Amino acid sequence: MTAFDVERTPIGTVTPRLSYNDIDNPFDPKSGIGFDLFVRASTPPLVKFGPSAVVGTSVRGYFTLFDRLTLAGGVRTRFGYSVAVPECPEPGCEWALMQNDLLLLGGERSVRGVAENNIGVLGLLYDEQLKPVIAEGTTATTVQLRPGLYSGNVNLELRYSLIRQLFIGELKPAVFFDAGMSTDDLNFDVPQSGGGVDLRYAWSVGAGLRYVLPVGPLSLDFAYSPPRESWNFYVSLGYAF
Repeated sequence: MTAFDVERTPIGTVTPRLSYNDIDNPFDPKSGIGFDLFVRASTPPLVKFGPSAVVGTSVRGYFTLFDRLTLAGGVRTRFGYSVAVPECPEPGCEWALMQNDLLLLGGERSVRGVAENNIGVLGLLYDEQLKPVIAEGTTATTVQLRPGLYSGNVNLELRYSLIRQLFIGELKPAVFFDAGMSTDDLNFDVPQSGGGVDLRYAWSVGAGLRYVLPVGPLSLDFAYSPPRESWNFYVSLGYAF
């Protein structure tokens, strides 16, 4: 059982959002920029504990050089804040009030060389009622990765139009770089695992092939993360960002 398997606590929130989009093609973008900003806030009496808030941003941009070479970039961030809650079993468990809006990174949509949800803070898990999560079939509390209060990931990708008319699509090889961080602070002096690897951040490099169809690209990606010494292979429909 994880913190995301327990019965949910009803929470009332207010979420103003600002969006801007000037991207030429949603299925195969080659130029333009898109931006999103949201603030999700909860205050008594809407919530049992609080107040708390999460600020999230998302920026993606595309720029094409020499008609065939496209530089694509994306950035996502999350910043969570909550007042100290007396009901917390230990200091800092307030992250559990915002866990659905924070980022636990890794996988094909963030840092592709790291397995999904493998970048985060290692510690005790709590449900949204601030109760420790008990491991299934035991009486022991659960320790595993959970999202940090501050997180962000960066993706950079070069896409090249190699064959523009291949049956009903376009063939594009690509190379990319990903980096991500999910942490409660910016102190990276002490690794969070016995293997000497800090689980709160990672980066990866990779290469892929995209067959761009009218409904979007069929993507094949191979990614490797030197800090984690891990690799992943993905087959997916659509771009990572």
